[in-house]
Amino acid sequence: MARRGFIATLLHQAQVAARENERAQRAAVRDHLAAVRRTEQAQRAAERAEAQLARASEAERKQLEKEAREAHIAAMEAEADERNLKLAEVYSEIDSLLANTLTVDDYVDLETFRIVVKHPPFGRPELEVPVPAPDPIPDPPQPVFVAPDPPKGLASLFGKRKHAAAVARAQEDHERALAVWRAKRDQLPARRQAALDAHARAEAERVRALEATRARYAEECAAREADATDRNKRLDELIANLGYGTAAAVQEYISIVLSNSVYPEHFAVTHEFEFEPSSAELRLRALVPGPLCQCG
Repeated sequence: MARRGFIATLLHQAQVAARENERAQRAAVRDHLAAVRRTEQAQRAAERAEAQLARASEAERKQLEKEAREAHIAAMEAEADERNLKLAEVYSEIDSLLANTLTVDDYVDLETFRIVVKHPPFGRPELEVPVPAPDPIPDPPQPVFVAPDPPKGLASLFGKRKHAAAVARAQEDHERALAVWRAKRDQLPARRQAALDAHARAEAERVRALEATRARYAEECAAREADATDRNKRLDELIANLGYGTAAAVQEYISIVLSNSVYPEHFAVTHEFEFEPSSAELRLRALVPGPLCQCG
């Protein structure tokens, strides 16, 4: 019994996955609608029964109990109908096997299996942007001495001493402001250097992270390229050997053609086939009830 080759296995797995996904989606929609319908029916029936039982006589209770039994039977019949619907879908899939098979072109263009690598975009583009330089730290504005306005009018005759005291206080305040300003000014070189050092560390960390991420991305791209090269090499070997009519290549191509047919899960089929190069005869048998097929 010939086994599926590498390409045939990939094709079969992809088609089976697509079929299962489509069936799962149909089943999920059907089950959801049925569950919602049963829940709503049960809730309405329970509400009606509770309201009626509260005001029912003994005879009415017996009637309601009978109706409840009938409702239960109806629910069981609905479930049976749903199961029969699923069974009908299975029968429909099996009944359509022959018609679907007749519409399938058994020719498979092997070039459609050639892989062209498409790399995903670099995942960390933010690392390619340099860390912004720190905002400049400006010099603090130097305090400016503002002398009190001199007295005017009669005040100029009697307020000279008071004005002189005000000027002295203003000078003292100005000296204190100058001292604070000088302290802040003297701290600026250290603050500016600390900001530059922090920026340099952040930029160095960005560069390290970028290099590491680029290295991983390059490895992943190289792995994809190597895998594509390997698969395309196998494909080239298959095409070349098929041109020479080698038995292994012919059997591989036949397995690809057979894998192109995906049967329903309720109709499991396997194949046995054998190619005899000396007579160019293909013996194929599908392992379901049916005759042996010999194709020249």
